[in-house]
Amino acid sequence: KEPALYSFIYEWSKIDHPGVSVDTIECLNWKTDRLCTISGTCNTRSEYLAYEESLGKIKGVTSVSCVSYQTNVGAGDGALATFTISVAVSGGTPVVVETTAPAVTEATTAAQ
Repeated sequence: KEPALYSFIYEWSKIDHPGVSVDTIECLNWKTDRLCTISGTCNTRSEYLAYEESLGKIKGVTSVSCVSYQTNVGAGDGALATFTISVAVSGGTPVVVETTAPAVTEATTAAQ
């Protein structure tokens, strides 16, 4: 029941996002965290918001959060805004931590 990374990337790649250019997508520790960070540029705030909304519609996505959004004020007509989005997807597995009980030997029993 866990979505695979390639399934998420496939669904993400089908998003129609005019005016939005993605520079990087990082899915570090996918197996445990199911988090992706997407960075890029856009022409307008409305284009960005439409893109963010589209991300939230991908099957398995539990949250879409704006990490940063910065406009390049005064940079002229061709100014782009830069953004970073964090996307959380359901699933993942907790990190397995093996614990072992201390070995009991005759020496430890005698010391007690």
